[in-house]
Formats: sequence, structure tokens, C-alpha cells
Amino acid sequence: MNLSRKQVNDLVAIVTFSHSGENLVGGQLQQVEVGLTQQVALQLSAQLQADCYQIQPVEPYDIKFNATLLRADSERHLGARPEVNLVPHRLEATHRVIYLGYPNWFVRRLHRCLAG
Repeated sequence: MNLSRKQVNDLVAIVTFSHSGENLVGGQLQQVEVGLTQQVALQLSAQLQADCYQIQPVEPYDIKFNATLLRADSERHLGARPEVNLVPHRLEATHRVIYLGYPNWFVRRLHRCLAG
């Protein structure tokens, strides 16, 4: 079966978890209306003409970056999985490729560990 580019792209979904508000951009805290992960997803979605969905936590994270890191770190240590609002339908039934994008909030700690 030969599929057109549009038919192939119709089988692609991009799903993201992204933080808007205060974000770390180039090592500095800045306000962003659209989270950085979501910005990349929207660009990719436009290029691929793919469906784009955003995972939203039921209890939103704080708009302040450091408060968000503290909550995320606590959740990670507790093994907590915050409740989220799910995407509209079962993507695995309708899409062959699903790209998942999410922030790497703990990269600073990783860099500190690697630096010694």
C-alpha cells in the first residue's frame, strides 16, 4: 500500500507536557506564554501536518519555575503520578507514530553531579 505524504502524516500525533509561565531559557528565567516543549511541538506539528495534543495536569503546576521544580522533585521522590486530563481518544488506535515531548526539569542537577 502506497500512502501519500498527507496520509502518512495523518497517522502521526505529537503529545506534549509543557510548562508555561516562568521558564529557564538560555540559563536565565524568562516568562513564556507557551511552554518551550509546546513551542517545539507546534513547529513539528506544522511541518508534519500532524495532530498535536497537550497533557494538562488536573492540579496545575505553579507558574514560578522554582516552585514547579520543587513540586516535581517531591513527586519524583514519592513516586507520585499526578492526575492529568487525558487526550480526547486512544491515540494508539488511530496513529502509527506518537511523538512524546516533555520538559527535562532536572538537567541542572544532572550537570552539577557531572561537574562534581
